[in-house]
Amino acid sequence: MDFSLRSRICKVCEYHQQRKEIVPAHDCSKNWYGSSKGMEPDMAVEMTHNLKDSGCQIQVLHADNDSTTTSRLKVDFDDLEKKDDQNHVKKGFSKKLYELSKKFKELKHPDVIPYIVRCFMYAVKENTGSVENIQLALKRMVLHIFGDHTLCENAEWCTYAKDPFNFKSYGGSSSLSNRLSASVLQKNEGYTWLSKVNEASLLSPGQHTLKLAKQMDRRLNRHRINQKTTHFKRRRIQLRKLKKKSEFRSQIKEGTTYENETEVNDAISDIQQIPSRLTINDSEEFIIFDLETTGLSRNSDITQIAASSGSNIFQRYIMPRCEITHEASKITGLTFSHSTNKMYLNGTIVQTCAIEQALLDFIDFLKLQNKPVLVGHNITNFDMMVLENRLREFSLFATFSAHVKGFIDTLKLSKRVFPKDKVGNYKQQTLVKEVLGTEYHAHNAKEDVLSLKELFTRNYVKIVLMMICTMLTFIILDYL
Repeated sequence: MDFSLRSRICKVCEYHQQRKEIVPAHDCSKNWYGSSKGMEPDMAVEMTHNLKDSGCQIQVLHADNDSTTTSRLKVDFDDLEKKDDQNHVKKGFSKKLYELSKKFKELKHPDVIPYIVRCFMYAVKENTGSVENIQLALKRMVLHIFGDHTLCENAEWCTYAKDPFNFKSYGGSSSLSNRLSASVLQKNEGYTWLSKVNEASLLSPGQHTLKLAKQMDRRLNRHRINQKTTHFKRRRIQLRKLKKKSEFRSQIKEGTTYENETEVNDAISDIQQIPSRLTINDSEEFIIFDLETTGLSRNSDITQIAASSGSNIFQRYIMPRCEITHEASKITGLTFSHSTNKMYLNGTIVQTCAIEQALLDFIDFLKLQNKPVLVGHNITNFDMMVLENRLREFSLFATFSAHVKGFIDTLKLSKRVFPKDKVGNYKQQTLVKEVLGTEYHAHNAKEDVLSLKELFTRNYVKIVLMMICTMLTFIILDYL
């Protein structure tokens, strides 16, 4: 119905990178930069969404015991039912028993745990789909293991009822010694051992078998000789270090990628993936925005939000739900009168709306562009945090994230564009005065947006495009 693949390797890229050459244009097979363990959950989510978009109704997921995949899927598919693969159920159960064997010496005998696992799988396979029957079968299994067959009347796998007197359990065969002997021969004689055995048994050595065995022996000898060289050993150490660093970074970024019982853990946020570094191209659309708030705290309410894109200007004054601090009123000129239930800008009444409506209108404004990049001055430590808090409060953050690609903080960019001895400081009001030679009414969201738009268009866009070309997109904040 659907398939997906992830690859962390491209031989063409590796070939040219090892020689420190520019990688030519090619059909690159590398489409995954995370850890190998993170591939499965990512592919499962992608394929499930593809099937849903094509009209398929998905109710049951058959998978192994990687509960991380289930946890990722249940974020978007609440009603999805998980069914474990029997082989992985058996593996998980036996793993727990071997862990218990460290404390209970009765489990250390090599035949005990395999026998318990076999009985356990009998109980599960015969009663799939019925919780009550599985519970009864597990109780029967415990008695059966200790020689009590009083509950084994309806158990087809128990042969005690057929012949109680001669009831015995046989295990093992001579094939074990044969397989072990074959392994020893291949280690000592090489791949040609099979032909030698045939000759010793007065059988034909097999010309094609002998030819292939000699070819494999030559390849193995070349590999062994290569492994002893200094270059190979250095390269192996280097690759091991690179792999360890890559896996460490990926595990931090991806969170839990393979662990039992993850889907029953309430800490869902711990398994969510941290987004990769955001990249942009020269066709990106930019929207300048700014906020004014009731105070200097990141938990403050928004009192004004403004944005500009091309000739389109967006502005909303918002009815505050808490007191506007004296410091904020002094900076923005916004005050609120409880007696009239009105907001004033420097003594003039302004039209206000509820904060939820303002956020919805702002998202509608963003939808006019194709996933724009939001641009603001000194937004990293304040505006972005305030905006996120209010969006999450009204469960609008996911919708907002779906229509925005990222953020650019022009304060960080200014420090790379203008020397400090030229502009004095990096406040927006100072930059506009020193660079554009104009002054404006600062700390009004609309005026801040219009002045920053002119400053950004004249002085920053070219720098941003230059950084795109040189892959220096560090100013884009990995925030969404």
